[in-house]
Amino acid sequence: MKKNLILLPVLLLFFSACATSTLQTANTVPKGKTSFFFASSFLVIKDTTVNVPFPEIGMRHGLISNLDFGIRLFGLGFMGDLKYALIQNRKQGGSLAVQGGIGYFQISELKALALDIGAIFSIKLGSAITPYISAKFRSFGFEVTGDSDFNIFSGEFIVGTVGIELFSQSPISLLIEFSRFYDTDGNANKHLSLVAGGLKFNF
Repeated sequence: MKKNLILLPVLLLFFSACATSTLQTANTVPKGKTSFFFASSFLVIKDTTVNVPFPEIGMRHGLISNLDFGIRLFGLGFMGDLKYALIQNRKQGGSLAVQGGIGYFQISELKALALDIGAIFSIKLGSAITPYISAKFRSFGFEVTGDSDFNIFSGEFIVGTVGIELFSQSPISLLIEFSRFYDTDGNANKHLSLVAGGLKFNF
């Protein structure tokens, strides 16, 4: 039990920062350009907010016109992904992208791996407002040496996200989103949801 209490904050850090937040629209970063972001996430577990922000930093870089690469860092873990825009409207209108990524974390007796694949749809309403939604299949696996039980965090889920980016065509934009877990049979997971927000710097 004592070991569980020690490892739980570390596990929550991985889970909140790596495995749930999206914090991006369907638009890719233009070729040769880079954006950076600073963000925080708040977990809600069994309808009780974990009142400690989980910070993360990350960047995205445009590889070609409709493909970019992103990586985010948090604590001793990382999440990397590729995003490809099937439809892209950079100034006004709808955009649709597919995305896949992998995350890894290891500290002491805990190892964690997250895989995801899904799609993001966003619509630019002028230069100030870009709402977005995403649906992703995510698989989590955790391994803890010794007698510990973190089954609540393991398994396969669909993650639904709604969010908004403000001032996306400015040097600094703001992103706010809410994510909710669903079991693969479509029922809402009663344990987990996430509120996340951050600032993005566009270069």
